[in-house]
Amino acid sequence: MSPKVIKVNLIPDFKLELLFSTGELKLFNVKPYLKYQVYNGLTNTWPLIKPYLCNGTVCLDEKGYIDFDPDILYLESEVIS
Repeated sequence: MSPKVIKVNLIPDFKLELLFSTGELKLFNVKPYLKYQVYNGLTNTWPLIKPYLCNGTVCLDEKGYIDFDPDILYLESEVIS
């Protein structure tokens, strides 16, 4: 089980800056996921999205339908030095 996301910031060019419960600050690239139907709508609305935390992960829509598995966020993000 991966650590929980405790803070999220939207970054231009389809990236999320994530602070995990371990204190690690990481950058997650959303671009590879835009090819999947559930994430398609993010392409045109990215600058307007207000990401928020829900159940230890990040939600990208008002109803909480568009989110990422916390393991994916942790394992596929890069550490920011």
